[in-house]
Amino acid sequence: MKRLLIAALCVVAAACGPDKQAAAPAPEALPTYASLRDSSCYTVDLFDPVTIKTPGPEVPAQYHGFLGEWGGGAWNGKWCHDLVIYEVRANGEVELLSMHAPNFDINHPPTVFKRKAVIDINNTLRMAAGFDRMVYNLDRQFLVGKRTGRSGEYEIALTRKNGSPIPIARPAATQLAEN
Repeated sequence: MKRLLIAALCVVAAACGPDKQAAAPAPEALPTYASLRDSSCYTVDLFDPVTIKTPGPEVPAQYHGFLGEWGGGAWNGKWCHDLVIYEVRANGEVELLSMHAPNFDINHPPTVFKRKAVIDINNTLRMAAGFDRMVYNLDRQFLVGKRTGRSGEYEIALTRKNGSPIPIARPAATQLAEN
C-alpha cells in the first residue's frame, strides 16, 4: 500500500513538472523580420488624416489588433508599403488604405488605394488588388504579409507607425449612455 501511494505521488509530481515542449522560445529565437523591414521606407503623403474607428462591442477582440497605421516594411526588403486599417466589422470585413512606393523593377508607380479586405476564421486578413493576392497575420508587434501575383512573390513585416494605438471597444452600456 505504501509503495502504491509513493508511486502515485511520483506520477503526480512528474505531471506537475515543467513541460519542455510548451516552453516559450528564447527571445533571441523569435523572428525579427529584419530582412523584410526598412525603417527609412516612405510611400505617399495622405492629404487628409484618416480616423481609426473604434470597434463596437460586437467586433471580436482578435480583430482589434489589425486596426491602426502600419509601416516600416518593404516587400522582400526592397519595395516600401504602408497600410492604414481604419475599420473592422463584426463579420470580419475590413476597410483600409494600401500605399506603395514606386517599384521601378516592375514598373509600378507610387500608389494609394482604398481597399476592402476580410479577416477569415484563421485570423488572417486577406485582400486582392488586380491579379495580386495579399494575406497578413499578426505576430507580436508585427503585421506579417505575403503578396503573390503576376510580378512574383513578396514577403513583408510592418510595425505600428507613430505609436498608433489599438482601439479598444467600449462596453455597450457606455456607448448608450453617451448617445
